[in-house]
Parts: sequence; C-alpha cells; structure tokens
Amino acid sequence: MSNRNLIDLTIKILARARRELEYSRRFSKDASASLENLDAGLVDRSRKNGPDDKQIETLQRIVAAYNAAKADQADVADPYKPGGAWKEDMDRLRKPYIDALVAEDIDRLAHLLGDFFRNTGVSGLWTHGYYEKIKSGSKRRRVKYVGDLLEDHRIASDLLGEFDVSRLEIPEVGNPWGYTMKDTLAIPTSFRHFYYCRRFENLLRDTENPIVAEIGGGFGGLAYYLLTEIDGLKYMDFDLPEVLVVVQYFLMNCFPEKSFLLYGEERSDFLDKATLDKYDVALMPNFCLPSVGDQVADLLVNTGSLSEMDYTTVEEYIGQISRMTKGYFFHDNSDKAVANSEHSEVPSSAFPISPDLFSLVYKCQTPWGGQGGRYKEHLYERRSS
Repeated sequence: MSNRNLIDLTIKILARARRELEYSRRFSKDASASLENLDAGLVDRSRKNGPDDKQIETLQRIVAAYNAAKADQADVADPYKPGGAWKEDMDRLRKPYIDALVAEDIDRLAHLLGDFFRNTGVSGLWTHGYYEKIKSGSKRRRVKYVGDLLEDHRIASDLLGEFDVSRLEIPEVGNPWGYTMKDTLAIPTSFRHFYYCRRFENLLRDTENPIVAEIGGGFGGLAYYLLTEIDGLKYMDFDLPEVLVVVQYFLMNCFPEKSFLLYGEERSDFLDKATLDKYDVALMPNFCLPSVGDQVADLLVNTGSLSEMDYTTVEEYIGQISRMTKGYFFHDNSDKAVANSEHSEVPSSAFPISPDLFSLVYKCQTPWGGQGGRYKEHLYERRSS
C-alpha cells in the first residue's frame, strides 16, 4: 500500500471513529434517548384480520389504476419513463408488488401493502435506515439511529418552536415503525414532513381550499400531514406507477372519508379546476403532468428527486411546473453535480426556472441530513401578470 493510500485509509478510519464518538455522545446527553423506546417503536402493528369489503374495493381500484397506467406508459415521452437507479429499483426490489399487481392477486397485494413500511414498499423513500437493518443491527447502528431521530426532533423544535409530538402520530396503516416519544410513534420521516407541512401552512394561510401538487410524494408522508393539518386542502401527487401503489394504499386507508381520483377513472384525463373541485385527492402517474390545467396549483412541491433526473427530464418537468403553478414552487434538491454510476446529478442552480415567471424568495441549506451540504431548499413565488 502506498503512503498516499495509507494516509487516505487512516483519515477514513479516524473520521468513522469521530462519527461513532459523536453518536455515543449525542445518545448519552439526551435524556429521551433509550434503546427501550426503539424496541417499542419496532413492535408489530400489522392488522391481524384480512381486508374488509371497503379495503378490498380500494385494492381493486389500485390494481386497475396501475395496470391502466402501465399499459399507457409504453407510449409516453422519454422524460416520463423511469431510468437509472429508479428503473433498477422498480425491476428488482418491487418485483413482488409488480407480480401481484399484474396477476391482480388481491390477497397477495393486501399482504405486501399491509407491511409496506417493513418491506421494499418504502425502498428509496426512507431515511436513517430500513427496518431489517435497524431491527437486527448492532448496538452501534441502533444508537446511531436513535441519535439521528432525536437530532431531527431537535432541528424541528428549533425551527418551528416546541410542539406536541402527538401531532406526528400516523394511523397504523402499512405496519409503521420508528421510535416512541411520549407514547407517540415517530417514524423516520416524521419530523422532516411535519416541518415542511408547517412551512406550507404559513404560505397558504390566506388561501381558501388550497390545491397542493407534489411531484414524487413517496409513500404519502407529507400529504398525510397536509391533509390533517390544513382544512379544505386538496392534494395531487404525480409519481411512477409502482410508487403510486403505496401512496394510494396509505392515503386511501388513512382518509376513508375523502374522495380519491386514480388513473383511468372518470375525469382523470384532464385535471382542471372543475375536476379537482369534485375530489379531495388525485394520485396520478407522472406522465399525467401535461393534463393538469394552467395555474391550478397554489403550491407545487418536489423534494429530493428533480436533481436525480437527467437534464432533459428536468427541463420537461420545470416546463410543466411553470405552467401549472399559480402560487409557490418549493423544492429541496442537490445543488452540486455529483456523479453516480448512471449519471451526474443536475445542480438545482441549473434548473431552467424562468426569472420572468418566478422570483426567488429564499435559498438555504436544508437542515435534513444535507449530505455534505449539497442539498438546498428553494422557494419561488410566481410573479403577477
């Protein structure tokens, strides 16, 4: 081994030791840190009975929407087709879901979605560590996990002021897991999503029945808080069909009293204001973005995915965002051209956002695990005509 390589290896070992010392220090200094609370957060919360008639109807709608979307996906423009790491994720990690959806196997799909927080249903949509890694991990890994969640709690409390952690609680849909705080289950994404929700609540406080559109809404964590915290809010999400299956299951079971529009159902071909007035939530494949009416969204949100796309896709998405947004555009994305095995990330400063259409309200480093400081929050406001 050369002297240069030896020095690099030594630096990495010292950096890891320093991080582990910080994890232990953070854990020991926080009175709420407890591996017992982690064990309580890992308790099985699955539904013991099979799906009832209402849930079976929901699953049938999800299957129909998925297969309709996949039938039409082959003919969409290239920017709307999955590529890179996401295509690999779809083909490999979500194969059990895809097999059940294609076979229209409701029982198998109910089993998978009933446990989606603990299987590959949240692949690529999660933070701080997946279930099996934390459940069977070493004490060092578990201490780090607890420390990361408590650091998120500290950040959220610092930015938002102290709040009742019971507001973080989500329904036991999909067998959620995480860390218990004052008898409340906080899942790994809770603090970040709740923070975004409170920020957006301030932006929309003077808007009656606001319409929020999200590109890449994950499993629906942010949507859950928005729909819970903001009266009269209507929500749209645009994502890959395989991911939509999870958010559809989660939100439709969390809010059985709300009206949902899925792909292939009546009036899903053009999402204008009149159509959205008839529904509380619309959950559509990404290639439906061009079907949204002009300046429909009071707020459009994207976190952590635009910069992962290639530039031609970013250009197409920004064009649609610019057309359909009448209020604010918020995104939290990488601002450095970091290369991976498939492509180089598109820095957020290179997004083709027209200064004639939008003014930048602020840009700052994200507080949520900034990965070397490369992730930045951006808030744009549409200029008046």
